[in-house]
Amino acid sequence: MSITLFSCILGFFLITSGMICFKLKPSMEQTFYRWLRNDSLGIVVFLIPATWFMIKLTQLGEADFGQYKSWLLLLFGFTFIGCCIYWRDFLIVRGLAMLSIMSIDALFKISYMNEAIVSPAISLLFYICIIIALYCGCYPYCIRNILPKVFSKNSRYIKYVGVFCIAYGIILLTLSTL
Repeated sequence: MSITLFSCILGFFLITSGMICFKLKPSMEQTFYRWLRNDSLGIVVFLIPATWFMIKLTQLGEADFGQYKSWLLLLFGFTFIGCCIYWRDFLIVRGLAMLSIMSIDALFKISYMNEAIVSPAISLLFYICIIIALYCGCYPYCIRNILPKVFSKNSRYIKYVGVFCIAYGIILLTLSTL
C-alpha cells in the first residue's frame, strides 16, 4: 500500500470519527461503561493482541533476545493468562491499548523511509496514539473517571476531539494531494 493511499484512507476515517463525536449523547455513557466492563468481550479483545505478541516472540532472532525465546514465551504467556483470570477489570481497555500499539508498529512500516510530505503528519498522529494507548494501558480504570466528563451535557471535550479529528483528517487529505 502506498503512503498516499494510506493517508487518504486515514484522513477519511478521521473525518468520519470526528463527525461521530458530534453525534454522541449523554445518554450513551452507560452503554460505553457496560461495554468497557464486559468480561467476555474483554477476554476476546485481550487475547487477539496477546496472541499476536506471542507470534512476534516466536520470530525473534539472536540479536533480539532469541536465545531467551522460550523463557519470554513462558513469562508473557503466564502474564496474559493471569490477567484474564485474576485482573479482569477493564480488560478490554488493556486489550485495545495493546492492539493499537501492535497495529501502529505494523503501520509505521508504511511510512518508514518514505520521503512523502505526508509521512511526518502520519507519524505524529501515531505517536499521539501511542501516548494515549500507554496511558490507557497503565491506568485503565481512569476511563471510568473520564466518561462522566466526556458525556456530561455541557461538556466540550468530545467536541474538541471531534474538531481535532476532522481538522487532522482534512490536513492529511490536503497533504496527500500535494
